[in-house]
Amino acid sequence: MIYIHELKELNVKSADIESVPIIRAIKEKHKLPLSEESLMMDFSGFMVRQSDIAAMESAAQIIPSVMEEIMQFSKISSNAEQINLKRAHTGMQEIIDHLNVNINYAKDIHSWQCYSIGQMTSLINMAPSLKTREAKQAFNKELSPLFEKILRNEKFVMLFFDMIHEAQIERIKGIVQAMEEGTFFHFGIQEHLNRMTFSEMRNRLPKEELDLFDSISAKVYKIKEGVDAAYNLNHRMIGFAVQFYSYIKWLGGF
Repeated sequence: MIYIHELKELNVKSADIESVPIIRAIKEKHKLPLSEESLMMDFSGFMVRQSDIAAMESAAQIIPSVMEEIMQFSKISSNAEQINLKRAHTGMQEIIDHLNVNINYAKDIHSWQCYSIGQMTSLINMAPSLKTREAKQAFNKELSPLFEKILRNEKFVMLFFDMIHEAQIERIKGIVQAMEEGTFFHFGIQEHLNRMTFSEMRNRLPKEELDLFDSISAKVYKIKEGVDAAYNLNHRMIGFAVQFYSYIKWLGGF
């Protein structure tokens, strides 16, 4: 999307702005009545994929062992930077709580999305024939549950606070950065003054500590894949809602 960059930015005003080029493209491509096949093609890029769910589930399965290894590393390492390990451990707990909600949401949408295309096609084809106030009210009663399903609430905003959002993206980025810069380990004053890199610092660290650190690092990268998959999926769901909103607006709704 052009203007909506964060999950919190979806609202009617931002959807109206996003819809302008979308409606232009719809007018160029489609004529009524629409077929389910043509609508499926338009929405295929927003759909939840099984690979999304697999990446999230893989991350969720790994997180408990990473949290255990961080605790173990904290206990055995005489070189550990304890405050950074505690921060990583807390971040992982936050991530798994949000990730589990995201997995359930993704599975729910995945089982619903193809069926929804038939509903959406019927509603879009019905829209031009609505003449009376009563007909439009009945139409809106059928329309609202579709948006509520995608956005998880009755308002035209994404209910995202309990799922993966920008805060968890920053958490996992921070953990990855800490690993890459070696700040799970304590740098001595002379090492700071000499601007020693972590790759240089590794030469003085015990093999046992490095092996455990490398195990944590490998898993954290896999976790990041799952967190990124969840966030990208949530963004696509906003795209799904805006696309459908644009179709209805094209036909005189809203």
